[in-house]
Amino acid sequence: MDQVLLGPLQAAHRSLPAIYTTTDWWRTCTGNTAQFNTHPLHIAAYNTTGAGAMPNGWSTYDIWQFSASGPFSGDSNQYRGSWAQLQSMASSRNYKPLGGRAPSTNAGSQSYTVSGGIGSIYRATGGAAKWGQAVTPERAAASGGRYQEFVRNGVKATAYWHPRTGAHMVRNTSSIGNKFVQTGRERGLGFPSTEERSISGGAYQSFTTTAGRTHKVMWTRSTGSNTIKEYGAIGKHWSQRGYERGYGFPVTDEYRVGTEVHQRFSKGYTVRWSSVSNRVWVTR
Repeated sequence: MDQVLLGPLQAAHRSLPAIYTTTDWWRTCTGNTAQFNTHPLHIAAYNTTGAGAMPNGWSTYDIWQFSASGPFSGDSNQYRGSWAQLQSMASSRNYKPLGGRAPSTNAGSQSYTVSGGIGSIYRATGGAAKWGQAVTPERAAASGGRYQEFVRNGVKATAYWHPRTGAHMVRNTSSIGNKFVQTGRERGLGFPSTEERSISGGAYQSFTTTAGRTHKVMWTRSTGSNTIKEYGAIGKHWSQRGYERGYGFPVTDEYRVGTEVHQRFSKGYTVRWSSVSNRVWVTR
């Protein structure tokens, strides 16, 4: 029945539809069925002491709507899980409801082989304990590459392989991974050429196109994720001046101002390049 009612909605979106209800309504109007607990639960219970008893099939809620009058504007809600799980709920059909069952897939409980270069990087970086189980077979990516997807506790990661870059993992729901996805995955920034790595003050991951152009996506808590084109005039100048230790982390991507391209950095520097003179200079 859940596929009859919710299947068309789910097919039109990348995420699972949530069930919004009160426990009393669910018991009265659905016969307290547990049939829909592969979907996240958005429970309405207006009080300050807790969400109370759950509808049948869920041991806890994903989102609790605890007030219709603040403290936030309009209805006030809280999510019970982690930031990574919230990102997965918003973007993945493989999200596992916090108090329900993992969603079924067309493959059911089918397991997939993880082998070759992808298998090597998967195991070397933590295997199932870190990335979870494969939820797809290995598939063709752009430009002769390969990829395979994994899910652990509703959080998706993707392993990519290409002859130029080898095999590397992408955390789809991290800020860096989300930047990679939003800019076209391997067709945009290229294939991952490093893992996501922590550095003082933030993190980064490098991606390289099949033409050899490297993009470094850098993240900090205050700036979010922005991209350095290491092959470009601005990226080369930034690298020569000491990377993030010199001008700081990127605060923006490159952006055009007339015949110039600018990029701002966290220590107050703006690096500028002229498409007319090919000159690079810095202002602060």
